[in-house]
Amino acid sequence: LRTIKVKGVKTNYKLLHADKSRTIVILHGLRGDHQALLELGGVLKGHRVIIPDLPGHGRSGRLSSHTVEEYGNWFNGFLEALDVKDVIVIGHSMGANIAMAAISTDQGKRIAKAIHFVMYPRYHNSGINRGVKLLYGIGKKIPRKHTDKVLQSR
Repeated sequence: LRTIKVKGVKTNYKLLHADKSRTIVILHGLRGDHQALLELGGVLKGHRVIIPDLPGHGRSGRLSSHTVEEYGNWFNGFLEALDVKDVIVIGHSMGANIAMAAISTDQGKRIAKAIHFVMYPRYHNSGINRGVKLLYGIGKKIPRKHTDKVLQSR
């Protein structure tokens, strides 16, 4: 793992296929870390792949405020700190929300494309997938002030 400071937060990340010029950054979901996406990163051999541990996940430090907007600001700072441009972002679950928040303030400076995925196809009919769909369905019905409290809690 490599480490970089982003807006004062120690951030760990994995770099794969470092010799390639086009960059893909893959963002994991809530409670995950870079390890969950190593298989996906491994097959993207035509691109340099960067998989960070989001703040408060894996071995990365924490943000002072846990909102999607703050994670989006952190992600823009991450791209700036690594000095990468024309990036393709692949976001899983919360990682996709972070990518969307970052795009709204990036204004085309560093992020070229974003792809959102929920889970691997082999899990499509699994109990895990049905559980995730149920969780998202419940989450849509909960007022944002309550969901923000969950994200901001330790």
